[in-house]
This record gives sequence, C-alpha cells and structure tokens, in this order.
Amino acid sequence: MKRVSVVGNSGSGKTYFAKLLAQKMECKHIELDAIFHQENWTSLGEAEFREAVTKATESVSWVIDGNYRTVRDIVWSKADTVIFLDVGFIKNTFRVVKRSLFRSVMKAELWNGNKEKMRNLFSFDPKKSIIAWSISNYKEIKDDMTKSLQCNEYENLKFVVLKTRLDQAQFLKANLSISGSKSTEQNFWFGQELRD
Repeated sequence: MKRVSVVGNSGSGKTYFAKLLAQKMECKHIELDAIFHQENWTSLGEAEFREAVTKATESVSWVIDGNYRTVRDIVWSKADTVIFLDVGFIKNTFRVVKRSLFRSVMKAELWNGNKEKMRNLFSFDPKKSIIAWSISNYKEIKDDMTKSLQCNEYENLKFVVLKTRLDQAQFLKANLSISGSKSTEQNFWFGQELRD
C-alpha cells in the first residue's frame, strides 16, 4: 500500500485520519480542499483543478483525502487503496457542527487564508454552510461511495470501509510497517473489506 485515497462525508474525519496514515507511511499528505479552495474561497476551474491534482499525485507514495468527483478518475487510477470512513449520520453531524463552531470561534485558517464565518454556520443554504452541506449530501455521498466500491471499474484498487475511531486506530496499528519492504497489512482489515 503506497498510494491511498481517503473518502467520506464532510465531518467524517478524512483529513485527520489521512494525516495520521501519511505519517505512518512516511509519505506526502495531499488535501484536495487545499488545492480546490484558493484565496477568498475562489474555486479552481475544472481544467486547472485536474492539472493540479495530476501534478500532486506524481510521486511514488502519498495519502490523499477528498471526495471530488471531477478528479476521482485521476486519483483512483493511480491509487492502490481506497479507505471509506463510513461514519453514522448522527455522529457525522455532531462532528461537523463541533468542528465548524471551533473553527469559527477560534478564527482558524483553513486553506489559503480562508476561514469559516460564524454567520454562515446556521444557514440552510449548503453553498454557504458546511453544516447544511454535510447534512444534505450525507445520503448521496454514502450511496455514491457504496456503489463505487462495489463496481468493477477500478479493479486495481483494494477497498476498505472503516466505521469507527476504533476501526481507524486498529487499522493504523496493524499497518505500522506499511512503508517498509515488508508490511503487516496482509489480511488484517478491521473494517469491512468489500473486494480483494
């Protein structure tokens, strides 16, 4: 396992888990949000985004997190493993609310100087509020991921579903030797392995 795509709804813990996994693998961590959201929340055009992701994934080993369908073909064609953080709806919603409140109160910088605005948090418009976006897109993302994981389009990939923090911790512990010549990952999956 050298090139990993971590996917899941906003608030599922993709970036946190991807960073930990990248540390274990001693490789680069790539956050798609940081590429897509430029200064003042300006979004990259599709062609620029695809070009940037293509360049970012040229290295031999990496862990990338994000759900962007516009670059999924690029990421998954190069990846050897996809990890889906399938967090339950209530837990996912709690996490995204807690995270957004913290970011807004602390005025934490996300990517390229961007910050979440307090006034947008409780908007019902998914384009303004990440909380509304996460809630309204939860089912669609889960269904899309489930369908993608079960299709035969990417036969080069090993798919893993991790549902809890314990699953994630055990997965990381089981793959301590992941970056070396010998790996402990073989047949040691704590979530649900959908396809060999």
